[in-house]
Amino acid sequence: MSENAKYSQTKLPAVMNVPSSTFYSHKAPKSPTEHDLQDALIIEKIQEIVDAHEFNNSYGIKRMVQELADQYDIHTGEHRVHRLMQKIKYKSVITQSYKGNRGRPVVERDNLVKDIIIERPYQVLTTDVTYLVMPDKQKLYKASVLDWFTGDVIGAVVGYDMTSDLTK
Repeated sequence: MSENAKYSQTKLPAVMNVPSSTFYSHKAPKSPTEHDLQDALIIEKIQEIVDAHEFNNSYGIKRMVQELADQYDIHTGEHRVHRLMQKIKYKSVITQSYKGNRGRPVVERDNLVKDIIIERPYQVLTTDVTYLVMPDKQKLYKASVLDWFTGDVIGAVVGYDMTSDLTK
């Protein structure tokens, strides 16, 4: 023990209240395990699949597992692929399916024009609001006024917000 040292190196972990394995872990560089080497290979193959595909975000976890098995004969689990995809910061685009009303009560409204005999233009007009998803993922709303007699669109307005200003 040197003159300036207060504690010996063997007693330092106890004095610092840390496990000795933690104290000595920095001394021995950790060599990569077989699992680490397999992970590196799988990450490389995932990157190849992503780079080879035109639409980079269309491969989810299940599809990536299948591609690894088909193209490279690498059979691994979904959790491992998910962890490795997160490690390389790869995210797939998830499209949501139509979920309908999902238990909310349906509001029944009376059909105000079912008993009307339509004899002339502009007698019955209705409105319709439709949205379009643009290539930059922004929604564009189109409000139309329809004539029931002729079936023509009387007028239409386009806007980026679905507000009452769109129908004025």
